[in-house]
Amino acid sequence: MSKLAVLAAGPVAYTDAGGSQVSIPTSLMFFEDGAVGFTAPATMDGATRDGIRSWLTVLATEGFLTPDTSTPSVPAMIVEAKDAGPSGNAIQIDITNVRPKPTDTSKQIVDVTVSEVDEWQMLTPATLKSVVGTSAGTGDQRGLVFVSSSAAPVQPKDGTYAMTGDPATANINKADGTAGAFTLKTKAGGPDAALTKIEISGAADAANPDTFSMRATWAKTAIALEAGDIEAAFDYEISIAPPEDGSLAVPAAGTYPLSGGASSRAATKASVSLPAGS
Repeated sequence: MSKLAVLAAGPVAYTDAGGSQVSIPTSLMFFEDGAVGFTAPATMDGATRDGIRSWLTVLATEGFLTPDTSTPSVPAMIVEAKDAGPSGNAIQIDITNVRPKPTDTSKQIVDVTVSEVDEWQMLTPATLKSVVGTSAGTGDQRGLVFVSSSAAPVQPKDGTYAMTGDPATANINKADGTAGAFTLKTKAGGPDAALTKIEISGAADAANPDTFSMRATWAKTAIALEAGDIEAAFDYEISIAPPEDGSLAVPAAGTYPLSGGASSRAATKASVSLPAGS
């Protein structure tokens, strides 16, 4: 029997043995032969995977999860964040303009945009390093960038800062406009690292002195891609695998946020299953 999509009010939350919450989007769930299941990210440990399956069974028994008998679920690919942890939940994939390939109409091509937006509110110079980290993969709320300067950070100046070099860096100005508040570096190197942009705001807010907000964004668009081309175009942010018992296909048009990334004793990667186009 073919797999059927799951109808639910929204993602299912599950707390693992380490106390971290994992979110399972409906795009990763399915019904097969009357039983509910889900496509687990490759990095998820067995105990968490089994616990989620048991919890989904309970929810299905209670009627909170039901099969969509009108439309079989046909996954095109499984997309996973390149980096483990909750920062992957900030990644979004936009699929547009699905069309036959002009030179070979038996194949389809698609335009793809992948983006990530990380935001940190009410930072202070004293908390900045512990929050965003001082090397790749560190920090309580790690994301696209970390603080690479060794000196203690000072209050920055509001503004937008481009990142240049490889790995890319941005030298953030002090509140008086001179250089040297702190330096940020991208989580990885490569030509796509410099697509990261930094925005500092709220640094001059008299109501909240010595605080500021920081926003790091990364976005890239590639056009006329076959299914097998997508990973290489966006490997700074994501990896792609074929669905279980299937092969890669061009996904249907839509917007697909990743979810399920969590920090725990063994951090998991955010992921999403993209449905195939018609």
